[in-house]
Amino acid sequence: MLSTLLSAENNETKKLQDMSDPLAVYTQAGIGYTDKGLNLKFGKAYDSGKPATMAMNILEVQGIFSDTLGFRDNQVDSIDSVRFRNFIINTENGLGNQVDISWDFNKESGSVSYSIMQGLPKLWIINLYPLAGIGATIANDVHKNANGWADANSPSGISIPGLIITLFG
Repeated sequence: MLSTLLSAENNETKKLQDMSDPLAVYTQAGIGYTDKGLNLKFGKAYDSGKPATMAMNILEVQGIFSDTLGFRDNQVDSIDSVRFRNFIINTENGLGNQVDISWDFNKESGSVSYSIMQGLPKLWIINLYPLAGIGATIANDVHKNANGWADANSPSGISIPGLIITLFG
């Protein structure tokens, strides 16, 4: 996916941000093209109201005009999926957290998760940002019949078919 950085912000200093640093906070916008159509990404830093913290929201919209612009079979000209992420980082100790919510409109399923991360001191040219998180997958009308297969004739409503655990992801 091709992304274009539109602008960078830093409210505390005029020093340029290290764009390879996932803890750096900046404003971003990107556009991409895949077999499912156009993808858009918007990110905006905001004041968390806490001293020595940076915060950012990121919204991704994928699969726009998938039937017209995409080349995958059986696509519909609508949005394929959306994803929202929120990050808050303490700039003094590198400790942060994130919330990640996604929904796939075609599969009527998504996920929600919460993670904590810790920026580690730089090792030579390597920056490490391990995280640990927990979450759940969410789906609409998914349940299994006696054979273990989803039964399309019996709607089940919203369910949680699985849990997510991430360590050092």
